[in-house]
Amino acid sequence: SEYEKYYHLEAVRTMREALALDSEFAMAYLYLARSAAILFDIDLSREAMEKAYRYSATASEKERLQIAAGYAELVERDPDKRIRLLRESVRKYPDEKYALFDLGRLLQGRREYPESITVMERAVSLDPEFSFAVNQLAYAYAMSGNFDEALRLFARYAELNPGDVNPVDSIGETYIRMGRLAAAEEKFRETL
Repeated sequence: SEYEKYYHLEAVRTMREALALDSEFAMAYLYLARSAAILFDIDLSREAMEKAYRYSATASEKERLQIAAGYAELVERDPDKRIRLLRESVRKYPDEKYALFDLGRLLQGRREYPESITVMERAVSLDPEFSFAVNQLAYAYAMSGNFDEALRLFARYAELNPGDVNPVDSIGETYIRMGRLAAAEEKFRETL
């Protein structure tokens, strides 16, 4: 939950607490690695990802594919391998919202917006309360120039996360893309 709300300092702390209880908890290492990477703690990210990979033998196949894709991204620095693994995961587990989310976000990063939107819409259709995916779907629409749909989805994201600042910030970013600087400033002041 903390990872999905972009509370990465808290997520690092929570994953460390989980790992104090189970030092071989592969998925906890994966999310520790991801949060550490976002916080630019490259050493911790790499160390945690290597441990996630090492302990993934006891994880489910679905989790092993997620971890292998993370390993390809953070340790091997092999984006083509990562996308192959994510596509394999989605093929094997078509109802796994996190695999769809990861693939959609990767496609978004590659500026493949139509496919990213299709994949993210599938994740959201599986779980309409999956606010992490609603946010990324909104960004895909914004980046592809469909600002009305982006703003509608960011409003939905805000409804799913009352009192959270990230949805307000996301709306502000969209207003910047639209050239509505006064509206963006208002949203950023609200965020502060």
